[in-house]
Amino acid sequence: MSYNFAIGALYIGFPTLFVPLYLRVIYIFVSKRKYRAVECYQLMIQIGFIQCTMGIAFFLQGIPAFFGFDPIGIGSFAVNLLSSCFRIETGLSFLLALDRLIIICDVKVPKYLIKALTVVAWLYGVVQFVIFHTPMASIYYSLSKFVAVYDYSLPLSLIIQRTGVYYTWAVSALTLLVYISIVSYLIREQRRISSVSTNFKQKWILIQAAIRFIADASLAVLFHIGPQLLPPSIWITIGIISGYTFDHLLLPPLLYIVLNGNLRREIVLGKESQSSTAVVQPLSSSHRK
Repeated sequence: MSYNFAIGALYIGFPTLFVPLYLRVIYIFVSKRKYRAVECYQLMIQIGFIQCTMGIAFFLQGIPAFFGFDPIGIGSFAVNLLSSCFRIETGLSFLLALDRLIIICDVKVPKYLIKALTVVAWLYGVVQFVIFHTPMASIYYSLSKFVAVYDYSLPLSLIIQRTGVYYTWAVSALTLLVYISIVSYLIREQRRISSVSTNFKQKWILIQAAIRFIADASLAVLFHIGPQLLPPSIWITIGIISGYTFDHLLLPPLLYIVLNGNLRREIVLGKESQSSTAVVQPLSSSHRK
């Protein structure tokens, strides 16, 4: 019984602490035109909305943990919502990286490519959410494991699970490759044009890419492989819950605040910076002779 209260406290406590800070960041992005008018910030707003929705799903999973049963299927609804949001967030994170590649490296693509792929990312999650509410597939909250469990007696459950795992790994790897491509391009441009200073940009891109990729990959391994390799333990469950809530609810706003001085001043001091949001110009075009 004490385990139930401990798990419930984690599920409810972390979102209660972390989501308000994240909502503050999203509010600033949405309320100020200098942010919401830029496509990369539009993607960050959508990612923030999805991750805060995941926070609500985490919170709801704490209810059956406390009570020892799943009242009106709240826990099962929460894990369905969480899984679908996770697929959407993975796709949007890749598109954010792709947007930076297009802008910084001056890659020529169709004008509405990012927006079209954004719709696809959302559709993936929405379709999965709907399918899990049909007799063809199901995912439910396990009161003994405190996590999502697929109902393999239904025909599409295993297919959706495997598709989701492959999708997550593939898109996360593509995201990392995009950031590596950006850094390689900046290094090459710096060597070619001595006046270009990219040292800080390289660090920011590498730090963001490495932290998110390592965190996502580690959690995926812990969630999908850990239970098969390690003996059953409540600490594995606690590690998974703590890791996912930290990675999706606390790490993103912390990165924004720590690495963006203007945003940090607006959040901490409530003062808007006098300077406008910097727009990254393609190096290949801004330094042509």
